[in-house]
Amino acid sequence: MDPGNSDRVDFRKLNVIQSSEKDQILAEIIPGLPGEEGVNIKGEVDETPGPVHAKLTAGRNVRSSDGETKLYAEIAGHVRIFHDEEKNLSRIDVEEILVLDDVDYSTGHIDFPGTVIVHGTVLDGFEVKARGDIIIDKSIGNVRLSSEGEIVLSGGIVGRGSALVTAESDVFSRYVQDAGIHTHGSIHIEESAINSRLTSGGKIVISEGRGELIGGETLCAEYLKVKKLGARMETPTRIIAGLDPDTVNSLRSLEEDFLDKKNTLSKILTHISQIDEFRKKNPEGAKKEEDTYKKLEVLKEKYEAMVKNISDQMTKIGSSVKPAESSFVEVLESIYPGVEVSFGAGIKNYRVENRPVHQYSRFLIEDGRIILRHS
Repeated sequence: MDPGNSDRVDFRKLNVIQSSEKDQILAEIIPGLPGEEGVNIKGEVDETPGPVHAKLTAGRNVRSSDGETKLYAEIAGHVRIFHDEEKNLSRIDVEEILVLDDVDYSTGHIDFPGTVIVHGTVLDGFEVKARGDIIIDKSIGNVRLSSEGEIVLSGGIVGRGSALVTAESDVFSRYVQDAGIHTHGSIHIEESAINSRLTSGGKIVISEGRGELIGGETLCAEYLKVKKLGARMETPTRIIAGLDPDTVNSLRSLEEDFLDKKNTLSKILTHISQIDEFRKKNPEGAKKEEDTYKKLEVLKEKYEAMVKNISDQMTKIGSSVKPAESSFVEVLESIYPGVEVSFGAGIKNYRVENRPVHQYSRFLIEDGRIILRHS
């Protein structure tokens, strides 16, 4: 992250992986010293409070010594720090790291208890699950990724409508197209998000490079920040801001079911299309396929209904929650017709119609309605 701009992401400088060697010291508490008395502007002596004592605890693959004032790594791996501000307590874990050239038939699906780094790509149809982070250097397609930490997609993702990326922490990607991303944390996209479903328990930022959000459905608990919202072709682009993480979880479960049903429907439609082509070339021979064709038509109607039902459920959940008053949608450059912004139930949606807006804009909630400001 750029310290001068909390929303800016430099993929070359993320430094997600902090490694340690076995038996390396990870942290040490240095006892605080009492402060010296001072004099205020009235000439009165001010007593200084005593030092605040930090506390450390050993997590996974970490051992303590000297009364938990020093922590050491028990394995070589990825160092992660978890801090509880209320208790002033820090826990340090060391997770194993799995480094792969590619994920394909030579590796099979990956389910790893630590962090996974893939220097190449993940072949279509494969899954990567990790208790730590997932870092993939090259672009990926129709895959499933699931992480209890962060996910970094340096090459971006073109999911063809079936890819799904889920994380407990933040997700970083160069670009996203025809894919679903769901996280309890924030989503940072460097270039563009096109025809995708983005769901975040934090913020969504697409403000570097082209900074475009076009089509699909975007849901965030905090705020959305983009350069350009929608497209000249008036692509329907739906935004829902102010959702809480519990709602995000419900939507995540529905999204997985939605993609499974959509994949099955796609296979059914392909089979029907193949029989139609066979009918044109060989009408007599195609008669043997009549029973199969009728069964496929029944299945098609069944799965179309299920896909629509799940989609309607996702829209209903997204529209039924009370928004966080502090949530907003910020557009740095342009908004195009076809964009619809919602802040939950009870507030009329804002639809951008007629003509594009080429200036800084901000959607807010004021007096129970959505307003669009340009300053």
